[in-house]
Amino acid sequence: MKMNTIMRHEKGMAEACTVYYAMFAHKSDLIKRRVQPFQIYGFYEIESFITHMRRKTYRGVEYTMEDTKK
Repeated sequence: MKMNTIMRHEKGMAEACTVYYAMFAHKSDLIKRRVQPFQIYGFYEIESFITHMRRKTYRGVEYTMEDTKK
């Protein structure tokens, strides 16, 4: 009888662990889906800022070259 109770308890614990793992995996997936667009947006913001700074630097170099030629 005692062995039967222990086995049932262990089975219940294993099922609970599986349920908790499934809930965690689901929540983790939801978080990734919500965060990923912000990461992509942030990446594009950084890339556009770098491109903008490159253009500004290039224009500055052009102006400096024009001034030195004069």
